[in-house]
Amino acid sequence: RSDPAQIADRAKSRGWVSGAHTESDKRSHRFHYDKKALYKQDTVLHKYVVWCWENGKRRDDFEVCEARVLGVGAPVPPVHELKDFWRFYCQQARGMLSKGKDPTILTLLSQAKAFKAGLARRTEGIIGDEDTTEINNFIKWDLPKEEGRSIRNIKRPKHNFQKAELDRLLKSLWKRKDLGFINERSRIQFHLQLIWFAAAGARSGGILKEGIPYKLDQRTLKGNKDPENIKHGVILKEHRLVRYNTVLLILSLALADGALSREDLKKMIENGGEGEVEWNETARNIPVCRKIDQGQVHPTEPMSEDLFRVIFKQLLLKEGYLYSSSSLHAIRRELGKQLDVRYSEVQRCQHISHADRTVFGRSYVANVSSCDGLAAYLGEQPDHTVVEYFQGIGRFREPGLPTRLPGALKEQLLQAPEIVEHDKKIAHATDDHAKNQAKKERQNGIKRLEKATFEAYREQRLKELRRNRLLNGSRQTSDEDPDPLNELIPEKRLIAERMTSDSSATDGDKPDIIRDLVSILTTSWDVLYFPEDLPPDIRMQSWDRDADAIRHMEENHNWPWYCRQCDFMCPSEESGYHHLYDNHGYRVPKA
Repeated sequence: RSDPAQIADRAKSRGWVSGAHTESDKRSHRFHYDKKALYKQDTVLHKYVVWCWENGKRRDDFEVCEARVLGVGAPVPPVHELKDFWRFYCQQARGMLSKGKDPTILTLLSQAKAFKAGLARRTEGIIGDEDTTEINNFIKWDLPKEEGRSIRNIKRPKHNFQKAELDRLLKSLWKRKDLGFINERSRIQFHLQLIWFAAAGARSGGILKEGIPYKLDQRTLKGNKDPENIKHGVILKEHRLVRYNTVLLILSLALADGALSREDLKKMIENGGEGEVEWNETARNIPVCRKIDQGQVHPTEPMSEDLFRVIFKQLLLKEGYLYSSSSLHAIRRELGKQLDVRYSEVQRCQHISHADRTVFGRSYVANVSSCDGLAAYLGEQPDHTVVEYFQGIGRFREPGLPTRLPGALKEQLLQAPEIVEHDKKIAHATDDHAKNQAKKERQNGIKRLEKATFEAYREQRLKELRRNRLLNGSRQTSDEDPDPLNELIPEKRLIAERMTSDSSATDGDKPDIIRDLVSILTTSWDVLYFPEDLPPDIRMQSWDRDADAIRHMEENHNWPWYCRQCDFMCPSEESGYHHLYDNHGYRVPKA
């Protein structure tokens, strides 16, 4: 046995002092929450303080009221008062799913759970189990029945982001224009991250929050209490199709960032090198996918989640999906489903990081059953074609759906009463501050109207297109939204052809692909030039082109004007503007 004196002395030498933490150890409740949980608790507690402050006729300062009702030892309100608080909470909240803008039952129950935990953390007062059950039943059964309420048990429909959607979006990424970014690096980074999501089934924060660095690393799990030491990893390897070959994308980014030297890569390829790639020491802690700041790659900050979601939404919109707000969880659900077929429950839970094996069945399956029930009943071979259709977001896709509001409808919105009222405020503004504020409100009003009008316009066109397809069969629609940069940047055109091809890439193709990708990443495309047929000092900028075309129409055209390319007659100057905007992508300058 060890010497008792040595054990005690070792503890003392490392800082242990008898009775040093007596007071804190006497506290019976210790609370440990992550930042997200604390934010949720503090948000609902703030509404609780407002309710208390309003009930007190606003006699005290708000800060005084907060200290009184959330201080340590503050009394827990009786259950009948808590019911009134949740009634108040509903009246001030703005739900996203309910037509009446009330929050859903699920949201209220989640907020009630956060309120109970937050109140205990701040006041050390506990809402008992009996009162908790009473409040939950009140929210579920009584509150929705009160007059004027639109509280419903609504949940977002769950669909899967299937292989066809991934394939379609990756091709569209390289073919289409106006996807919400300026720098070409963002296109390559989005491509890489989207495949990462499909392979890992990661939550958004696992890839986008801090980024994946240039080193053999493992991602942090949700709810991990020790992220420095407890990690989890998934693998990716080369793929025969270029658009799924993340190795080529990472090597190209590494060469552009100096994380790997060209000489080392050349030797690895020529000599058939084996083992892990040794990234340069200076690059090992920086994200592979980084923020673009004023045309320059930020040295340390990862690419923002907002930009990723903008590009994701634009691709869905351009590809004719009616609902362009499909979440990254739809990718996670589809991966979980496919893993369920190929691997054991333990392996699936490990890959998509579920500590609780029951979570997948509760929250990660689509609303439509995966079974062919009739085939099972009849003992026949199942056909899951229809199942896949109704589970996927492909059912909400209709090729040919408009991707933007027609020019004529945009012009009509300027005559809306709301916008006319803003115009009057601008005209009668007495100083610059008032005028700027009125202009800002006008612009926000236009955006709201454009969004609502565009959604209604797409709904209308969807009905027309689906009826036409039902009665006349499927028709191949032409791609009316090609990226003009594919004609101006030879490297981009070659990469776009590779990315959209279904042919396998050979080992001899890969150096050329990397070379073209590195050229795209390292060249400044702020100014674009015509190809060999014109001198390199002649600049082509789309806005100059658009403005020159409009100016030419105004000064040299007689009406009606005939567009030979479209075989369309424009009877007036206004219709000419709208035709150029709708069919040729010209931006019409405003006075």
